[in-house]
Amino acid sequence: MSHQVTKDIHNKSHSTRNWQNRKYRVFRRDKWKCHYCNASWAILGHFPVGIFWRIKPENRPTVDHVIPKTMGGSNKHTNLVTCCSKCNTKKGNKFII
Repeated sequence: MSHQVTKDIHNKSHSTRNWQNRKYRVFRRDKWKCHYCNASWAILGHFPVGIFWRIKPENRPTVDHVIPKTMGGSNKHTNLVTCCSKCNTKKGNKFII
């Protein structure tokens, strides 16, 4: 395996880990509640991390870009909110005021 391929794999892994950390920080900041419908994944105000992967993927919290990336939105924490899959799908690529 070439040095460049190894470097690319490392960078992708590092980038994925950074995104996972950012999502978790957004979930914690938003107290594990959907920004749009207030659905909650919290148990008595906190969320045990080990339980996250036991939730069916379609029921897991997601991160929504308030201003979609296609409209110039960023991955900064100020543009990210916790969102349930249903609301995220419904919102799609729109900017809701």
